[in-house]
Amino acid sequence: IGGVVALFFALPPKNFFRIVIAAAGVFTVATQWLLKGCVVTRAEQRLTGGKMTMMDPFLMLAGLPADRNTRIAATLGMGTALSATLVWSLICDFIRGPWGLPGL
Repeated sequence: IGGVVALFFALPPKNFFRIVIAAAGVFTVATQWLLKGCVVTRAEQRLTGGKMTMMDPFLMLAGLPADRNTRIAATLGMGTALSATLVWSLICDFIRGPWGLPGL
């Protein structure tokens, strides 16, 4: 995910691929909201029989319990914040004028 976000900010403003990356981010977060968590993590847990997720070490470092509710809240919160940042960046790109000045 970090590489995709780095690519998003490395591309020039008003680039078509920035829109694609932001749309994919919004779609991913929407599926997490609708399905209450990450589908890939649930599939991995069913295949391995484990309950550990990528989020657990970060939750433990923060002193939070690594239960289902905390994982969902952390995943949705971070995903929503990341998507909102990408969308806000796109909005700012298209508001900015041709020379980087405010206006048309």
